[in-house]
Amino acid sequence: MAHIPIDEKILVVIRKEPGVNRAQLHRALHNRVTSRILTQSLERLRQKGLARPRRSPSGGRPAECWFPCQDRHEATKALSMQSADRVLVIKGTRFPANSVG
Repeated sequence: MAHIPIDEKILVVIRKEPGVNRAQLHRALHNRVTSRILTQSLERLRQKGLARPRRSPSGGRPAECWFPCQDRHEATKALSMQSADRVLVIKGTRFPANSVG
Protein backbone atom coordinates (compact mmCIF):
# COMPACT_ATOMS: atom_id res chain seq x y z
CA MET A 1 0.00 0.00 0.00
CA ALA A 2 1.04 3.54 -0.63
CA HIS A 3 2.60 5.66 2.07
CA ILE A 4 -0.04 8.21 3.13
CA PRO A 5 1.32 10.88 5.52
CA ILE A 6 -2.10 12.02 6.83
CA ASP A 7 -2.85 8.45 7.95
CA GLU A 8 0.38 8.40 9.94
CA LYS A 9 -0.37 11.77 11.56
CA ILE A 10 -3.84 10.61 12.58
CA LEU A 11 -2.48 7.32 13.91
CA VAL A 12 0.08 9.19 16.04
CA VAL A 13 -2.76 11.23 17.61
CA ILE A 14 -4.87 8.10 18.21
CA ARG A 15 -1.94 6.35 19.88
CA LYS A 16 -1.12 9.36 22.08
CA GLU A 17 -4.78 9.96 23.02
CA PRO A 18 -6.75 6.70 22.89
CA GLY A 19 -10.47 7.46 22.69
CA VAL A 20 -9.98 10.66 20.68
CA ASN A 21 -13.08 11.81 18.78
CA ARG A 22 -13.32 13.40 15.33
CA ALA A 23 -13.49 16.98 16.64
CA GLN A 24 -10.31 16.39 18.64
CA LEU A 25 -8.63 14.87 15.58
CA HIS A 26 -9.56 17.95 13.52
CA ARG A 27 -8.06 20.22 16.19
CA ALA A 28 -4.91 18.10 16.45
CA LEU A 29 -4.49 18.52 12.68
CA HIS A 30 -4.99 22.30 13.04
CA ASN A 31 -8.39 22.09 11.27
CA ARG A 32 -6.58 21.71 7.94
CA VAL A 33 -8.17 18.37 6.99
CA THR A 34 -11.64 18.15 5.48
CA SER A 35 -14.21 15.84 7.03
CA ARG A 36 -14.11 13.71 3.88
CA ILE A 37 -10.32 13.25 4.03
CA LEU A 38 -10.49 12.46 7.75
CA THR A 39 -13.22 9.86 7.16
CA GLN A 40 -11.24 8.22 4.34
CA SER A 41 -8.08 8.13 6.43
CA LEU A 42 -9.84 6.63 9.46
CA GLU A 43 -11.39 3.99 7.21
CA ARG A 44 -7.96 3.06 5.79
CA LEU A 45 -6.55 2.78 9.32
CA ARG A 46 -9.49 0.57 10.33
CA GLN A 47 -9.09 -1.65 7.27
CA LYS A 48 -5.36 -2.04 7.92
CA GLY A 49 -6.09 -3.09 11.50
CA LEU A 50 -4.33 -0.10 13.02
CA ALA A 51 -7.28 1.72 14.63
CA ARG A 52 -10.85 0.93 15.62
CA PRO A 53 -13.89 3.07 16.36
CA ARG A 54 -16.20 2.76 19.34
CA ARG A 55 -19.44 4.66 19.81
CA SER A 56 -20.00 6.03 23.29
CA PRO A 57 -22.96 7.94 24.75
CA SER A 58 -22.47 11.69 24.90
CA GLY A 59 -25.84 13.06 25.99
CA GLY A 60 -26.97 13.48 22.38
CA ARG A 61 -25.78 11.64 19.33
CA PRO A 62 -23.23 8.95 20.32
CA ALA A 63 -19.63 10.10 19.92
CA GLU A 64 -17.33 8.10 17.65
CA CYS A 65 -14.09 7.59 19.55
CA TRP A 66 -10.97 6.04 18.03
CA PHE A 67 -8.55 3.63 19.68
CA PRO A 68 -5.32 2.02 18.49
CA CYS A 69 -5.56 -1.71 17.77
CA GLN A 70 -3.25 -4.09 19.52
CA ASP A 71 -3.42 -6.54 16.61
CA ARG A 72 -5.33 -7.30 13.41
CA HIS A 73 -7.70 -9.68 15.29
CA GLU A 74 -8.96 -6.78 17.40
CA ALA A 75 -9.76 -4.72 14.28
CA THR A 76 -11.58 -7.67 12.67
CA LYS A 77 -13.64 -8.19 15.83
CA ALA A 78 -14.60 -4.50 15.92
CA LEU A 79 -15.66 -4.64 12.27
CA SER A 80 -17.79 -7.76 12.77
CA MET A 81 -19.52 -6.20 15.80
CA GLN A 82 -20.26 -3.10 13.74
CA SER A 83 -21.69 -5.22 10.89
CA ALA A 84 -23.91 -7.19 13.27
CA ASP A 85 -25.87 -4.02 14.02
CA ARG A 86 -26.84 -3.52 10.38
CA VAL A 87 -30.19 -4.71 9.09
CA LEU A 88 -31.28 -5.42 5.52
CA VAL A 89 -34.93 -4.93 4.56
CA ILE A 90 -36.31 -6.91 1.59
CA LYS A 91 -39.98 -6.42 0.71
CA GLY A 92 -40.79 -5.28 4.24
CA THR A 93 -38.97 -8.16 5.98
CA ARG A 94 -35.99 -7.28 8.19
CA PHE A 95 -32.88 -9.48 8.12
CA PRO A 96 -29.63 -9.06 10.05
CA ALA A 97 -27.02 -8.08 7.44
CA ASN A 98 -24.82 -11.05 8.31
CA SER A 99 -27.65 -13.56 7.60
CA VAL A 100 -27.98 -12.57 3.94
CA GLY A 101 -25.19 -13.82 1.70
